Amino acid sequence: MIDKRTTLANALDGLTSGMTIMVGGWGSCAIPSTLIRRLAELDVRDLTIIHTGVRSVGPVVAADRVRRVVTSFASYARGERADEFAERYSAGRIEAELCSQGILAERIRAGGAGVPAFYVERRFVGSFALSRLSATIDGKDCVLQTALHADFALVRATQADTFGNLRFDMGDRNFNAVMARAADLVVAEVGEIVPVGQLHPETVVTPGIFVTRLVPDRPAEVAEAVTR
Repeated sequence: MIDKRTTLANALDGLTSGMTIMVGGWGSCAIPSTLIRRLAELDVRDLTIIHTGVRSVGPVVAADRVRRVVTSFASYARGERADEFAERYSAGRIEAELCSQGILAERIRAGGAGVPAFYVERRFVGSFALSRLSATIDGKDCVLQTALHADFALVRATQADTFGNLRFDMGDRNFNAVMARAADLVVAEVGEIVPVGQLHPETVVTPGIFVTRLVPDRPAEVAEAVTR
């Protein structure tokens, strides 16, 4: 059985400029904060970040690693991270594609399921429907939404075994679970890593086959974890 634990220093090996990165979490819930900080430290540029909002990925924005974001919330009323994004967006240094949150989730799910695009009723898309292909289906005005796929997904899980099977507590699965199926390489930041066999199969939301690397969410424990 493959042991997928790694160190934080090696967690993002292979990530290069110009790649598309999905970042899980919603608001302050189940954000892979350790991996976000590590991403901000890398010498990469022109990243596309897919995330529900810009606040959580503020360190990456502030480090000028990002060229484009696909998000539901691109601005906030206050906060330094919101200002960092707004400043760069106003100056044309960052592009933003806005998408309502439910449709964002479905675009990611479609990317993981191998569905290249799907139609949504225009009334559910609103102003985000601009420049989309349209069609009339069963008498309803619909617009095409393209699937989203990424080179890397950075997710956070409550618990994992060493093979990468992931368990989420309640709302922690949010965007983490769908993103773990929609990227070529998935790095999971985990609250607790246990030996294979200790997770009850019915509690596993994301099978380990989708997960490439595991990192404990406490950096001081990473070196110890991979030597056990």
